[in-house]
Amino acid sequence: MSLFWRAANVDSSIIRSQSDRYRYASLGALAWVSASLAAIAFAYAVYVFLAPFMEEGNQAKMWAFISAPTWFFFVFHINRATIAVITLGNDKRFGKILPRLAVSVVISLTLSHPLVLFLLSEDISENYQLQIEKELLEQDDELHRLDNEIAALTAEIKQKQGEPTRREKKYKEKKAEKRRIEERIGKLNLELKKLNNDMNCERSGVGENCNVKQLGMGPSYNRLKGLYDKQEKIRDDLMKHRCSGFLCPMMETVIGDRHALVMSLFFYSLDRKVHE
Repeated sequence: MSLFWRAANVDSSIIRSQSDRYRYASLGALAWVSASLAAIAFAYAVYVFLAPFMEEGNQAKMWAFISAPTWFFFVFHINRATIAVITLGNDKRFGKILPRLAVSVVISLTLSHPLVLFLLSEDISENYQLQIEKELLEQDDELHRLDNEIAALTAEIKQKQGEPTRREKKYKEKKAEKRRIEERIGKLNLELKKLNNDMNCERSGVGENCNVKQLGMGPSYNRLKGLYDKQEKIRDDLMKHRCSGFLCPMMETVIGDRHALVMSLFFYSLDRKVHE
């Protein structure tokens, strides 16, 4: 009982009536209880606040243990100070209880929030976990979208990188085709030169390696004349069909005969000389 009287700032030797003893004892007990609950709640609040920022949980517990007696003595002495202000009398009762109301508000705040965290910790943890899972799903969707964009960009880059390869391949094919055409032209030029030499030998006996017994219209001339007539007929057909280019079906006939394309350049002049 004397401990509670000291908490209420009352000297037990001056208390005469039994009602005053119980009243001051209850005030002292109230100071002790409120300070104890406030210390426990404040220690829990410190632990909850510091635990996420510390790697080891023992450090948070140590700070909570240190803060508990500090807050206890702080609240306890505030209670003793406010109890000492309260005196009996009918004048200005509201003004006398204002300090106590202010302390009560502070104590209620220090008690309520940690207790709410303690009592509703499971629900808070579940809601927090659901919120975390929702955020993770949103992040997964965003990552999936980014992966799709990266895949599309990668495919586009590969396509762009493949275009020079296709152009290079096409260029090589055209270059090879040009080389084949040039080789074909070279062979045709050699054959043309040989045919010209044979024809000159048959007509006049003048030429390289001429060994003919009869001058005039020999087999080379007749062969060239037949090719010339064939070329004239094909040219007339081409004029009718208005065909141009190497892919035309009518031109394939000319290309098929290796002599028609080469000898068509000089047949007309040759024919004039023959008929003279």
